[in-house]
Amino acid sequence: MSSRRVPAPNSALHTTILERASELFAENGYEEVSMRQIAKAAGCSATAIYLFFESKDDLLFTVVEDAFEQFVAAMDAAAASSGSPRDRLAAIGMAYIEFAIARPVDFRLMFIDKPKFLLAPSVRDRAPRLNALAALRNTVGEILDLPPTAPPVLVAADALWGGVHGIAVLHVSRLGFTAERAREAGTLQTRLMSTGLGH
Repeated sequence: MSSRRVPAPNSALHTTILERASELFAENGYEEVSMRQIAKAAGCSATAIYLFFESKDDLLFTVVEDAFEQFVAAMDAAAASSGSPRDRLAAIGMAYIEFAIARPVDFRLMFIDKPKFLLAPSVRDRAPRLNALAALRNTVGEILDLPPTAPPVLVAADALWGGVHGIAVLHVSRLGFTAERAREAGTLQTRLMSTGLGH
């Protein structure tokens, strides 16, 4: 009985598929791109793609995994920065916006076009990717002197996330919301949120 040989994930074709898929997602949007289009751009058959990826979602998640790791690193670095918890809270909010400014295509793929990416387990620790926002909850908990799972902490963290996320979405949506405007709005948003937490 013969068995099908599956190519190694680090093969040249694997890399080419990821590169062409990333380009097509960026140019046309996730929903408008088919596996056949990706295969044509990569110079292979659609069947060949399924030797590496179970589905288009799986392919997308692999494409943006590197960007997600950089997002996590930025959030963690902001949370570990010097200063008071309020200063760190502002840094976390601005790190979120700066990521959207620096990598608008990846931000759109992660947070807008395919948000279930954030609910799926990451390659790094197999925990839901949305857990990357734990730094935000932990810092709010420090300010309020409450556990990060306490209802007031969760509400405050959601409010801050919603504020900076809205600013980031306005920027990546290409509605004339420039990077400078996003930074100015983000600075004000994080300041208002920080001072509004009391204590």
